[in-house]
Amino acid sequence: MAGLMAVATAVGVLVGVGAFLLVEGIGLVADGTRNLAEALPADWIWMFVTVPAALTLVWWLAQRFVPEIAGGGVPQVTAALIVSGGFVRRRVAG
Repeated sequence: MAGLMAVATAVGVLVGVGAFLLVEGIGLVADGTRNLAEALPADWIWMFVTVPAALTLVWWLAQRFVPEIAGGGVPQVTAALIVSGGFVRRRVAG
């Protein structure tokens, strides 16, 4: 029982640290975006360039390195499992 509590405590701490890092990362991106908008003239025009460029980059990275994430929900996961015979790479399954 003590071992299970230790594992649960470790998982809780790791999740808390991960959540903290996520919130701090979002804050850094927000601050960076705000600083960029203040530094550039006609800042609203840059949003029409940077947002599609960033979305294209994320799409390309996902397609290149993790093609299993195609789709967005349970039906796609079910179909992928049926097609691959129930095999999910360890990297994707977590």
